[in-house]
Amino acid sequence: MQTLSQKIAHWLPDLRRYAHALSGTQERGDLRMRLFLEVLLENKDGLVSTNDIRRELYRYFHTVLHRVDLELDLDGAVDGLAPDRRLRDAVAALPARGREVLLLTSMCGFDTAEVAEILGIKERGVAHQLDEARAQIKRRMSARILIIEDESRAAEKIEHALEEMGHTVVGVAHSEREATRLAHEKHPELVVADMHGQNGNEATLSSAMDAPVVFLRAPHGRRAQQHASRRAGSRRQTPQRVSAQDVRSAVNQALPVASVIALNTRR
Repeated sequence: MQTLSQKIAHWLPDLRRYAHALSGTQERGDLRMRLFLEVLLENKDGLVSTNDIRRELYRYFHTVLHRVDLELDLDGAVDGLAPDRRLRDAVAALPARGREVLLLTSMCGFDTAEVAEILGIKERGVAHQLDEARAQIKRRMSARILIIEDESRAAEKIEHALEEMGHTVVGVAHSEREATRLAHEKHPELVVADMHGQNGNEATLSSAMDAPVVFLRAPHGRRAQQHASRRAGSRRQTPQRVSAQDVRSAVNQALPVASVIALNTRR
């Protein structure tokens, strides 16, 4: 059977990563961890319950920080949450309580009841803070997107799906040449391309854009090769239409916001 010290030691690496993310840098996170461990070593009785030592460590960590009135304002990106700078900055810009709630749920995997116990607030307050944090990140992470689609109805469908996600469509191009011109004029942060019927290739289009390019379907030439093995004499294949879910999935893979604002409350 593990001793209390062994149980505590097991969860300290996770708590340290959380402290880094919450504090903004590894240096500041380690400063907070040293402060916490000093208090913990002097007063293990501060751990009220050992039934769930992981949750109790996070609760006591926040108790120590709040007791000494430690400021948690960030002037940099949040380390350890995600590799995307825009997302880290969006989390760093959250109010301290919203940042705590968001990180405890998304990074540490606690549910709202556990977060309420850790922070010493009501569960409905946790839910409210979480909703506010996700909404604020979604607003900050809204991207300027250029669409490349040679079919007008399909372009409208893609545009509608993107706007429903909260993004801004800066233009719709019906050819690669037009896309290059619009990209230089509008400076999109992401390009969504549906390559049906176009003879270009992904490498050429990607190299012409300053922004990342998300392809909803393969270019015409490559799809033709993919269908070449189908039975001889078959009728002309009707191209599969891109759905709103296809658009959401592709964009969410390119932009990291979905991993934070579209969470389950448990891991």
